[in-house]
Amino acid sequence: TFADLRRMQFDLETTGLDPIVDRIFMVSIADSDGYRLILDTAEVDERQLIERFVQLVRERDPDVLENHNIFEFDLRFLARRAELLGARLELGRDGGEPTSYSDNLKIGEKSDTFTRFTIPGREVVDTLHAVRRYGAIVRDMRQQGLKEAARYFGFAREGREYVPGAEIWNTFQTDPERVRRYVLDDVD
Repeated sequence: TFADLRRMQFDLETTGLDPIVDRIFMVSIADSDGYRLILDTAEVDERQLIERFVQLVRERDPDVLENHNIFEFDLRFLARRAELLGARLELGRDGGEPTSYSDNLKIGEKSDTFTRFTIPGREVVDTLHAVRRYGAIVRDMRQQGLKEAARYFGFAREGREYVPGAEIWNTFQTDPERVRRYVLDDVD
């Protein structure tokens, strides 16, 4: 059953939205075994951060990788940065790298094209897709971003840390602990 699968959630924090000029400065990780970790560039450079993330996925060996908008942002950004930095993105159980292809998400009469990533031996789940499907049926759900969905479904803990997206990189430079609290709340 799904409950028996080992699941890992991860989230990238980046200096901006363009993988050609911006970079990954943090990866937060949580899994269904209670493991939680933050990797950031305060200790290592970006290539080492990506390599350490890959190593953790291989060591923790989840059946499922989950994220909100994993297809259109996180895996796309991660793959491009790994390519530019010469890092191997060997996330598959067999050491294989992610592959991608164009796919469609059909919600009611609307069909949206997106880039699906596959990782050998692992299922990849984009929670944004599930939230969008739910929102099409339950019309009182107006926004489908991670924070809004967490509040809507009652997952957001009382007093959780929030940092507006456009302010994350600047906040990390002045108050890294605040950003670390924020990212752990996101993967939880």
